Amino acid sequence: MNSFFSFSNLRRRAPRYSQRAFTVLEALLVIALIGILSVGAIVSLRTGASSSSLSEAQATVLYGLERARSKSAAGMDGTDHGVYLKEHSIISFEGATYVAGTGSEVPFSSAVTITPAENFIIFKRLNAQASDMTITLTHRDGFSKTITITENGAITKN
Repeated sequence: MNSFFSFSNLRRRAPRYSQRAFTVLEALLVIALIGILSVGAIVSLRTGASSSSLSEAQATVLYGLERARSKSAAGMDGTDHGVYLKEHSIISFEGATYVAGTGSEVPFSSAVTITPAENFIIFKRLNAQASDMTITLTHRDGFSKTITITENGAITKN
């Protein structure tokens, strides 16, 4: 008897999954490839974030230095102007020396450290002369940038 439910009919209609599906090895290779690409993307994003916060801190310090130099060169308030360097911020102040608790403080990323910390730069009234100094900004991931101030008051970034 040849019916629809016979064993011989079932054998002919059974799907052949081995020809249509992925093997376990193929699936593992795809998962490994996705993992490797993900790690690369994460490292790239982290490096970009480090560089960005370091550049932002450098711009903050440059702005503070340029502002103090400009005020001194213009003879504003009839006095010298300076910048006090803290570990994670700068403080702009008026006068020939920094007095704790005075001036305006501008913080930057705590991932960036400034050296030499606890030091100040004074720009002399009218000629904006200062002491030679190199300021180094270092990100905790190891990247660094420098700012150089010459005795004639020129400020350059590296």
